[in-house]
This record gives sequence, structure tokens and C-alpha cells, in this order.
Amino acid sequence: MDPPKRLVFTWGWAEGGMPLPPGSTTVEITLEATSDGTLLRLVHSGLPSPEACAAHEEGWKHYTERLAARGEGRDPGPDHWM
Repeated sequence: MDPPKRLVFTWGWAEGGMPLPPGSTTVEITLEATSDGTLLRLVHSGLPSPEACAAHEEGWKHYTERLAARGEGRDPGPDHWM
């Protein structure tokens, strides 16, 4: 962790249909100030297959869009994935 610029953590699933054990992949998030606000870069490495990459891309996109709405002062509404 390098507040307020960088956060790195491991990722995986203890239960469920995703064959990705806890701690088996790495997520790195970096934040960079821009003239328009903040650029968030998210890199998820170590995913075992193209299918796992696609599933996680969909999930990260869903939740970063919700985070962006909050950051802009909007209510993202109920999370229909939960």
C-alpha cells in the first residue's frame, strides 16, 4: 500500500463456481491525479484462462462504475448483483 496512490492485494474465491483459490491472483490499483479528476488503473494478474479474464473484467467494470458514481456524488442505486 502506498497511500494515496497505490494498493496491491491478492484475490480469489473460497466458495462458488469460480476455480480461483484465495490468494492465487493479484490486483493492483493505482490512482493518478489528472486535470479532469482522478485516473484509476486496475490490473488483475494471474487469472488462469480467457474465460476467467472475461468474467473478472465484467465484475471490475460493474463495480468501478458504481464507485465512479459515488465519487461524482451520485447514488449508483441498488446493486442487482448482490
